[in-house]
Amino acid sequence: GETSLFSFMAFLKASTEYTVRPESKGLDGSPLHDELRHGKGSFVAALRPKHPVEAIELNRPGQEREFRRRIVESALGSHVGMMMAMDERLLTSHHRLPGLPSTFVGLDTITNRDVMIDVDDVFGDPFKTFEDVDVRARLEAMHKVRLPRSAGL
Repeated sequence: GETSLFSFMAFLKASTEYTVRPESKGLDGSPLHDELRHGKGSFVAALRPKHPVEAIELNRPGQEREFRRRIVESALGSHVGMMMAMDERLLTSHHRLPGLPSTFVGLDTITNRDVMIDVDDVFGDPFKTFEDVDVRARLEAMHKVRLPRSAGL
């Protein structure tokens, strides 16, 4: 009767209160969306900038590089701009072995990001962690090669 209704209401309240704890984070470190508290949300809406100024700030580094490249092309010739684009593409394509984070020091140097000290430079990025991975298996998957394993490896 009435006691089972109250126990069901207590269970319902407890289950809705603790669906997502405030410290629960997604794989990328962003907080999880709680549909019971905040209504239906979408993944696309979470990725959109919350304000037009945020969109401008997110696009600013690419626009600055393109503006600098156009100025250099107009002053020194189109070959210098193409060389800058080629250097940037080359420096973004080199990666370390799987399990080690890539730092892209050369790219930071040509884009002048190495002259500023950021919080991540001092304390490190909390979202970047070292993985304990099988390097050989990752490299075989990356290059689509399957080599036989010997007894020693």
